[in-house]
Formats: sequence, structure tokens, C-alpha cells
Amino acid sequence: MGHHSEPIDAAEQAERSFAQTVLDLAGVIIVALDPSERVILINKMGCRVLGYAEDEILGRNWFDTAIPERLRPRVREVFTAVTSGSIELTSGIENYENPVLTKGGEERLIAWHNTLLRDANGEVVASLSSGEDITERRRAEEALRQSEENLAATLNSIGDGVIATDTEGRVEHMNPVAEKLTGYRRSEALGKPLSDIFQVVRERTREKLSDPVESALGTGTPGVLASRALLIARDGTERPISASRAPIRSATGELRGVVLVVRDRTEQRAAERALEDSESTLQSFFEGAPLSMGVAEIIDENDYVIVSCNAAAAAFTRMSREEIEGRRASEVLLPEHVTFWSALFRDAERKGKPLHVEIERGEGSKRRKLSVSIARIQTAHSSRPRFVFVSEDVTEREQLRMRVTIADRMASLGTLAAGVAHEMKNPLAYVLASLDFAARQANALEKLFAARPESDRPAELDLLARSLEQAREGAERVNAIAQDLRTFARTEEDQREPIDVMPVLESAIRIVWNEIRHRARLLRDFGPVPRVVANAARLGQVFVNLLVNAAHSIPEGNAAANEIRVCTKTSPEGHAVIEVKDTGSGISEEQLGRIFDPFFTTKPAGAGLGLGLSICHGIVSALGGEISAESRLGEGSLFRVTLPCAPAAASDRPPPEVTAPCEGPKRRAKLLLIDDEPAFRASLGHLIGAWHDVSTAASAREALDRLARGERFDLLLCDLMMPQMTGIDLYEELHRTAPDQAARMVFLSGGAFTARAQAFLTRVPNAYLEKPFKIEELNKLIESLVP
Repeated sequence: MGHHSEPIDAAEQAERSFAQTVLDLAGVIIVALDPSERVILINKMGCRVLGYAEDEILGRNWFDTAIPERLRPRVREVFTAVTSGSIELTSGIENYENPVLTKGGEERLIAWHNTLLRDANGEVVASLSSGEDITERRRAEEALRQSEENLAATLNSIGDGVIATDTEGRVEHMNPVAEKLTGYRRSEALGKPLSDIFQVVRERTREKLSDPVESALGTGTPGVLASRALLIARDGTERPISASRAPIRSATGELRGVVLVVRDRTEQRAAERALEDSESTLQSFFEGAPLSMGVAEIIDENDYVIVSCNAAAAAFTRMSREEIEGRRASEVLLPEHVTFWSALFRDAERKGKPLHVEIERGEGSKRRKLSVSIARIQTAHSSRPRFVFVSEDVTEREQLRMRVTIADRMASLGTLAAGVAHEMKNPLAYVLASLDFAARQANALEKLFAARPESDRPAELDLLARSLEQAREGAERVNAIAQDLRTFARTEEDQREPIDVMPVLESAIRIVWNEIRHRARLLRDFGPVPRVVANAARLGQVFVNLLVNAAHSIPEGNAAANEIRVCTKTSPEGHAVIEVKDTGSGISEEQLGRIFDPFFTTKPAGAGLGLGLSICHGIVSALGGEISAESRLGEGSLFRVTLPCAPAAASDRPPPEVTAPCEGPKRRAKLLLIDDEPAFRASLGHLIGAWHDVSTAASAREALDRLARGERFDLLLCDLMMPQMTGIDLYEELHRTAPDQAARMVFLSGGAFTARAQAFLTRVPNAYLEKPFKIEELNKLIESLVP
């Protein structure tokens, strides 16, 4: 028995060895598991994929060794169910994919084919599985899928339309941009001939373009279908496009179809048209601009070529543009001009940034101020430096700016003068009122002592009367000065009316008297002159300027030896003539012709801007008059202003109003005096208290409170300008709450010098008295307003 078994064992061993060799030569994994999940057979491919030696894995639990932990429960559950016969070995289990875990911890994806081994009784004794390592194939498939997705995403997201066809010209692919351009959805276009959805004509001739598929397949090379074409969409909309086409080849070079790339050029065409319009506009501006403009190309540090220039620049050389452009500056400009511009170009080149300078050129009356800008420009046409230049004559603009500056300064001085005059007139009002009261008391004493013997009459009574008269005369002189300040403060107004020249001239003399008195004697040679239509403030500005110039032409310290003569007369034509003659230093014949030019002055540097006589000339000319000058150096000067007379109807002077002596009123009125000056309230209250019942209020708010409590007055004498609440504010509040009292307001002020106050007095019908006023004027007004 034993002898007989040896050949059998050897045969079995050979058979097993042969079977193992076959298994080891297989290109797939072969593994067998017993029902207890242990590995009972594995070939070399299985060992190589898993990284184990055969003796390392035989007998080990397959699931604990080769299945990733996260998958073990599910795979073990299926294995147990199949081996126990609970479920059939269906195709879903027979062919199965799952990853295995290698000895090194790497996961490999295996495609398994599974079967069961049974004994003679049909009992499962093992499972046999063959597996193919498909890890790399799946990675390649995933990479291919990702590549296809990326390609599709790219085609769908690029800004150009893409259409692909087969070799027959039928549409195989179309991205969203192509759908938008053609008006066809991809589902509609697929399989259709390209010519059905893609109709293109030339932009200018509207000639239909050749079939892009035929041309691409015919040449076998990429090419431009059209650079300027129109694509006609499904709805007939036309849009400018550019398109290119290229053949599609397989990896072996076989032609597979054609791809078209279409770009919408609508915005580009619009930008091109806008650029053309802009260039046309710039060219028109360049041609017609009053500024001298051009481009210069530097040859060397002392010369340059005028590449281009506009008409204004050409006019500077008195040559045509054709004669200038392309020529050296040294051939068409004066040497000093070439030197001047070359230096500017060098300066701009050295600084490396645009150059902006203001310079003065010329001498005397031909002197001009220029604003020059120079900038380096880049060009591909020349290696030499090129500059664009712009030159503007800003002489008149600078003169205007200076005039505006002077006007602003004068306006500020005018506002200041008006404020000063207002502040002077307020105390003057109560000074004069107090003097009037004192004079009336002195007059009453005079009448009292007149009936008594002369010996009883105090000697001081006459002295008191004279002192009061002198004080009033002084106050009236201060009042006249304040009035002159107000007159000259209104230079911003240009309201013209028939006026007397003499009061304006006298005001000017009073204003500048301090400049004259230390330099010369003032002689008045006043003859009759007609009224003129003018603005008193502006005409006064002319007289002040002429008088100041006359005074400044005479040095201080020898007033007795010099004189300034002011003369008025009527010309044979009936015009008003005003002359100012001095014995000063005089003006040379050369300078005399330029004295009315802006910025020309004969005074030392810093002593004047040279605008005074220019402004005078402008004012007189605007009035339709003339201003002229005669002078000899060292013998003095004479300035003559001639103004046309006012029309006859306007010249008729109204008869002067005679103020009647102050008498008692017809009836005693109840008055409320509202003023923030205590002295004014006291003095005026004393003065008119003899004839009327006078109450006072220190503020508009106090007056408003009294009226709110029910008090009523025949008249409210109210200061116009007060702190906190003005007379204007009081009127507005009373107009709302007590209109009868608002109508009875009489406004008092040292001058309505604000725009609001002036507008208010023009708007309301209420009476207005300007401080200081005479008591007779006030009593007459009260009598007219109180029945």
C-alpha cells in the first residue's frame, strides 16, 4: 500500500507543480479562500501586487490583511452570505470591483471574477477569484474624463464662439458663445450643415464668404476666414466678427473635421469709431485752437525740426504750415526764438517730466506774457527725442485776473468802509440829537433872560451857544466824512442815474485831503457843469485816483510852492469837463502814450500795480466820456475828464426841499423807540419827549415781548441793524403776529450796508430815516404818519 502510494504522491505533486506554474504564469491575480476567510492559494501576480511573499500571506485572514478597513464589513458580509448559500452568486457579485490594501499601505483597484469550489456533496469548500489590477487604467480613464471636462468647460467659457464639424461639414460641437452669435441652440445645430447656421458676408462689399470647411480641408492648414466680416444671425441681426478656421486631425494625422473660432468685434468696431471720432475732434481742435501747438524733433542741443504745427503756431512765423513743417527751426525762426525754445526742450529733457512755465517776452508795449507747456512723447517713427509744445498768450487773462483781484479788494474795502460809516453814524446820531437838545435848552434860557435886564444875563450864555454851534459843525463834518465813505463803499454797484458832479468831486477831495495837504495847496476853480448820467461811486473812484496821482507826483515838505488845481466847466458842446492839474514831476513824452495801458506805472517798483489809470479809462469810457492827459517832464501834468450831459428831462433838478422850523405836532403820539444804543435812546427820547409820549426798548426781543402782552403804539421807531434779533427779524415776526404794528414801523439806521438790508428796504413800504437825521425831519415824518 505504501509502495503503491509513492507513485501516486509523486504524480499528484507533479500535477500540483504544473498547476502552480500555470497559475504563476497568469497575468492576473489568483487567490483562493476557505470558508473561514483564510488564504489557501495565491499566485505570484497576487504576491507581487500585494507586496507579500507567498509564505507571508498563506493561512492569513484575507479581509484583515488585504481589504481596506472601511470596506471590510461590507465585503465580509457578502462573502459570508455567498459561501453559506444565503444568496446566489449573481453577476453583480461574480464580477466585482474593490480596492485591496498592499503591504506598503497603498490601495490598488482590482476587478474580480469570483466562483465557488464545491465537494462531491455540493458543499462549498473554497472561493476562487481572479483579479485584474485596473488601477492605472482607471487613473488614465479619470484623467481622460477630467481632460474632456476641462476642454468642454474651456470651450464653453472662452469669449470666442467655437464650432466644430466633421469632414462633411456637419456640426458636431457648438459652445454657448457660438449659440449666442448664430442664434441657434446647440441641440438645434448638431448634425446640420455649417452653411445652414453660419452665414457670413464681407463687411464692406457684403460678398458671401467661401465655405470654411472646404477651404480648411482643401489646404489642410489653419487660416483666417475673415478679419472684417458680418455674421448674419438667425433673426437677421448683423454683427461684425473676425473668424479663423483650422483642420482637426487624429493622432495619426487623419483629417477628422474642421474647427471655427469666431470673435465678436461689435465693441471693437464701436471703439474704433469712437477713436476715429476722437481723433477727428482732436485734429479739429488742433487745427482751430487759438493756442500755438505743434511737435518738435530735436536734432541737436541748438536746433530742432518742426514736425507739425497748427495755424496759430504758423501765424507766429508769418508763414504757411506747408512752408514750416519738416524744416529746421533755424531756417524759419529768428535766432533768439530758436535759442529760447531749444533751452526749454533741453530743460524738459533734463527734468524727465512735463514742463510748465510762464515767461515774459518783448519790451515796452509789446511785452507779452506766455504760458508754455512742453512734454516728451514716444514714437516708433524716430529715434530722436520728440516734444509736443503748447504756447498761450495769457497777457489779457493776467490783466483780467489782476482787475478781478483789485475789484475783490475794493469790494472788501467797500464793505469795511460801509461798516465803519455805519458805526460812525450811530454815535453821531445821539451826539447830534444831544446837541439839538442842548441847543433848544440854551435857546429857552436865552428867551428867559431876554426879558430881564442885561446885567442879569449870564456872560457864559453866548459862549455856550457858540460852543454848541461849533460842536454841531464838527459833528456835521464827521457825518459828511461818513457819508463820503458810504458813497465810495458802493463801487460794486453800477446803477447809473443823473447826478451832480460837484458833490462827488467834493467828496473825493475830502477823502484824499490828507494826501494833498502836506504836498500842495488845493485850488478850486469851479464853474457850472451839467448833470451827467453816472454811478457816483465809480465816478468818485476816478476823481480820487486822479487826485492821489497828482499828490504823489509832488514830494512832501514844500506845500506852499506847489499846487493842485481842480477845475470844472462846460465845454462848447455842452459836456461836463473836470480837470486836475498839478505842478509835480510830470511824465515823459515816451511814457505819456502808455499811461492808460494796464500794468504800466511811472512809480517806483512796489509803489503801484499800474492799473489805476487803466481802470479810470475803462470807467469813463463806459460812461460815454473821454479821459486825456497833457504833461511835460519836470513841469507837471493835467488830466481832463469829459462826460456827456444827462438828457434834458433827466437833468431837470427838482426844487430843493426846505425843512420848516420845528413846531409842535398836531397831536401827541405814542411812540416806541427800539435801539441797542443806550445813549441814542436817551438823547432822542429827551429830544422828542416834549411833543410825544416816548417808551424805549433796548432790543427787538424786548419790544416783541411788550407787544405780545398787548401794548400798542402809534409808531415804532426801530433800528434796522441790531445784534441777536434785527429790525428786519422783528418786522417779519410782527407781520405774522401783529400786522397792524408791523405796518407802523419806521426804520432808523446808520446805513443799510448789507445786501439783505438793502433788499428788505426796497421790498417793504415802511418809511426809513438814515442816522443822523434832523429833528425837523423826524417830526415831519411822525406828523405824516400819525393822523
